Amino acid sequence: MRAHFLLGPAGSGKTTRCLEEIRVALADPSGAPLLMLAPKQATFQIERQILSFPDVGGYTRLQILSFERLAELALENLDGVSPPLVEEEGRVMVLRALLMELQPRLAVFHATARLPGFARQLSALLRECQRGQTSPARLLQLSESLRSTTGAISAKLEDLALILDAYEQWLKSQGLRDASQLIDLATARLRDFRASAALGPSGFQSGAPLRFDGVWLDGFAEMTPQELDFLAALLPYARRSTLAFCLDHAPEDDPSWLSTWAVVGQTFRRCWQRVHSLPEAETTLQVLGRDAGRSRYRSSPPLRRLESEWTRGAAGGGEAIEDVAEGRVEDSLALIRCVNVEAEAVMAAREILRFVRSRGARFRDTAVLVRSLEDYHATVGRVFSRYGIPFFMDRRSPASHHPLAELTRSALRVVVFGWRHEDVFGALKSGLTGLDEAHVDRLENAALSNGWTDKDWLGVYRWAAGAATADTSWMDRARDEFVPVLRQLGQRVGDPRSSPPSGSQLAAALRELYEEFRVLERLERWSEKEEVRWSQPTRVHLTVWEEVQSWLDNLERAFGTRAMPMREWLPILEAGLGSLTVGVVPPALDQVLVGAVDRSRNPELRLAVVLGMNDSVFPAMAQGGNLLTEIERERLAAESVFLGAGLRRQVGHERYYGYIACTRASERLVLSWSATDASGGAMLPSPFVDQVRALFPTLRPVDFSGRVDWSSSEHPHEIASDWLARSRVVKGGEVCLEGIPSETARQGIDRLRWGPLFSRWGELQGASLGLSADAVNRLYGTRLMTSVSALEDYAACPFKFFVARGLGARERELYDPDHRERGSFQHELLQRFHQSLEAESKRWRDIVPAEAAHRVRALGEAMRASYRGGLFDSSAAARAQGRVLIDRTAVVVQALVRWMENYSLDPKWVEADFGMTPDGTPGLELPLSDGRSVYLRGRVDRVDVGGADEAGVGFVVIVDYKSSGRKLEPLKLEHGLQLQLLAYLAVATRTPEAAARLGYKLLRPAGAFYVCLNPQSSGVKHRGDRANGDDERGPKALQHRGRFDQRWIELLDRRCPPMPGQFSFQLNKDGSFSRRGGDGVESGEMTRLMDRALDQIRAFGEAIFRGETQASPVEVKSERACDRCDYRSICRFDPWVDRFRVLNLAATPGGDS
Repeated sequence: MRAHFLLGPAGSGKTTRCLEEIRVALADPSGAPLLMLAPKQATFQIERQILSFPDVGGYTRLQILSFERLAELALENLDGVSPPLVEEEGRVMVLRALLMELQPRLAVFHATARLPGFARQLSALLRECQRGQTSPARLLQLSESLRSTTGAISAKLEDLALILDAYEQWLKSQGLRDASQLIDLATARLRDFRASAALGPSGFQSGAPLRFDGVWLDGFAEMTPQELDFLAALLPYARRSTLAFCLDHAPEDDPSWLSTWAVVGQTFRRCWQRVHSLPEAETTLQVLGRDAGRSRYRSSPPLRRLESEWTRGAAGGGEAIEDVAEGRVEDSLALIRCVNVEAEAVMAAREILRFVRSRGARFRDTAVLVRSLEDYHATVGRVFSRYGIPFFMDRRSPASHHPLAELTRSALRVVVFGWRHEDVFGALKSGLTGLDEAHVDRLENAALSNGWTDKDWLGVYRWAAGAATADTSWMDRARDEFVPVLRQLGQRVGDPRSSPPSGSQLAAALRELYEEFRVLERLERWSEKEEVRWSQPTRVHLTVWEEVQSWLDNLERAFGTRAMPMREWLPILEAGLGSLTVGVVPPALDQVLVGAVDRSRNPELRLAVVLGMNDSVFPAMAQGGNLLTEIERERLAAESVFLGAGLRRQVGHERYYGYIACTRASERLVLSWSATDASGGAMLPSPFVDQVRALFPTLRPVDFSGRVDWSSSEHPHEIASDWLARSRVVKGGEVCLEGIPSETARQGIDRLRWGPLFSRWGELQGASLGLSADAVNRLYGTRLMTSVSALEDYAACPFKFFVARGLGARERELYDPDHRERGSFQHELLQRFHQSLEAESKRWRDIVPAEAAHRVRALGEAMRASYRGGLFDSSAAARAQGRVLIDRTAVVVQALVRWMENYSLDPKWVEADFGMTPDGTPGLELPLSDGRSVYLRGRVDRVDVGGADEAGVGFVVIVDYKSSGRKLEPLKLEHGLQLQLLAYLAVATRTPEAAARLGYKLLRPAGAFYVCLNPQSSGVKHRGDRANGDDERGPKALQHRGRFDQRWIELLDRRCPPMPGQFSFQLNKDGSFSRRGGDGVESGEMTRLMDRALDQIRAFGEAIFRGETQASPVEVKSERACDRCDYRSICRFDPWVDRFRVLNLAATPGGDS
């Protein structure tokens, strides 16, 4: 057995030598099998490289495998079958179950055993133990020997030994093996077979079930003890082997942890020791030098110098390289300081486009490298898509929130917790149940607004309004599509009358769920129909399907006969789902590779753009373990127990990764870093940047802000934004661009076919923001049917009216006692109070205040259980709110009835509709220009009438209930922000049908008032006064605020003289009204106020028909229209940049609006 160790620095030709030897061996198709060992993520690219040889059309002798796949192959060849394995998802689920059992016995991990994510962290640590060949017995031995030391390490090791032993016993009882032990199993089997079979002194014998003519190893910077033992056991089965390592010399001792070669040097030495110790091994060593003629950098002396000088100190010397002409450095090397990560991505896109065009390269000849993709993948993907650059994002993505995982998780939660809203719609929104998004949205709106529970999903829908307001047959059909399937899942695994399900039963039930929902068919359809984007492989859905099937296989293997209640199963299953990840095959098309330095394998690059060369980003900050601290790991290392990479070893990793990133490209290397982070904080360049600058003192960093002048653009979109900003005038179809020669502009626009774009842009520049006449006609017709409150919205912000009333957008209704529902509850309670008196032919004044309060409370309690399907009886909090609302309403009615003895008018009509139905009281129509009109409709809370004369002429007062105190303000009156009271008064007095409905020929305006339904409590002298009902909440809290005609004060207050209290006014000594404060107006002023309100309504109507819909919110003192607006996310009005319309009394009434 000949073992040839091949060493060489980056670019020296190690991989090329291995592939050339394989090419020569493949010329004889009849020989023994050949094997290439490489990291898992590199196998596909090596296949491509071999098939790129002109004389290799295909092969059957060669296998390119990772250590794990080779271990499976060895076991299959020697035993005929590979043992049943528990993969990562299964291990996490088993550990989650074991933690539930072992929690009382754990000393350190007792408190964290059931926390989400702990099982995954524990799985990673136990995997380190297995790869480091550390048994439970060894952990216990270490625990005893370290018991006298300070800290928790002894107790931690005891906990870990307990858990690892329980896990191994679990596997043994189930007849399973952990996937992390696969390499150990294969190693033991290779040794056993070799000892029992006569393989000869060389170990290689024709006819053996496992034999290789040649073995090549390349691409490994680090190997675990598992992998080293496996390699040593495998090599005797090969006639010859070539083992390549990235080292520019053969170290005699382990390199310093500060050396670039620290990690790979230790790996080489341990590998050499194991192979050299084999009795039959003939080991040879060759170090490839830095030969300029064969080097990767033969066309780029600066990059050749960079590679050589980077490690000169580590090797203790190096070859002399000719001086580099400084004028050529910038062609091969660039340092770019960017403003932020977004600018780095833009810079990378521009560099790639420029390189591909200028040097005749392919996109696959370039790559973007980062230390970690977590902070870069989204930005790079977005920018590269904008620049039209095809790219492959080499990352293993979490799949725990893929629609299939969400469907599984939500369906299981429906079984465990019942038909909770979030679980039901978590399943429906996965898109895998057969319902389209529109139906799911409509169904969710109905469920939220009606508070549906399991009784509604499994029985008859309950409607908060008492009955459905529209055709709901589609809801029944939708329910029939998914409810039976979820119910069947519950009957299979969650029926309390049956025995708890086992792991096999759970897996079978979930597979049936997928079958009934036709999940695989839908995923295949998604893969076929999904738009092919640069960063989204279309088969990712099918890859997730395969991962979920593997998860179910692990569930069956690990918990085949183990039965548990579903509440205990759920955290175990969710732990497995949370560990799902998916990877995709590396690029075979012409794509830019975007990957992390420690994962991606890309030896054939002409251009490399390395992003994120910032301090603590690259090199990354060393991280200690989650469960074992760095000090604890160092103590274990002193005992020859190596669990993962310690902080010092991580430093060695980072130095090696920096070397690899900066030596990948053969023609041009671009290093960039950000000046600021996402929050605007300053960031420093990486030490690697300083190292490059020290090698090339004349190389200066270039600043890049992310903004590009059109003259240096690399993509049309960079020109478009600049040129559109310059476009100001369009004459005869010709575009004029400020600062750009007309001929240049014309040629550019013609070449890019942007003529229609700039013509449309010119039209938009000349047009005002608003709706076209056609759009206005389609939205409103010629008769604008609207309410007064809607026009108040228009006065506050025209865009709010357009979105809410024109487009019909509204917030999703929730089955929740919010401020709207609380107000509606009180309004309906007041209506029922009035109706109860009408049914007995009584007026408000015919009962005493105490009886009124008692009646309201009785009506409220009866209504609370039925209002909106029991909204105020749905929970303890809702019931408490309901009782508070009933109490407040009773207090208000009690005060109103008490005041009736001084009040000459009587409440006659409550919740008075006008213009709402064809056969009801008509609304008020106001004619506009061009044959258009505004038709006012709405609902008045209360209409009080009285004082009729012989001609049938009476007086009317409008009452509008409000949840909080409100009064008419002159500024808001002047600008149309408070139209409601006056417009309602106009409807009552100027619509004959309204007067007739109230029993009068004509009604005169006496007043219009706001009444607060939730007055603030006033103090009382004794606690018993409140208990006895002596609570008027203070006259000011219940005071009617609005406007009234001073001539008719005696109708409002029959006391002589009238006294302020219920109404706001002050009298002079002579009995006249004071001008200071108060809501009274002089004779004729009420008519003028109503006329002005109607004029403002006409003005708003004209503006609406003109299409004025701009986002122009008002500001009144400290109050802004945006403060309580539901549509801020639509208009995107920026209060920091855009200006409000500040109102003042000097403005012409209605003019600003």
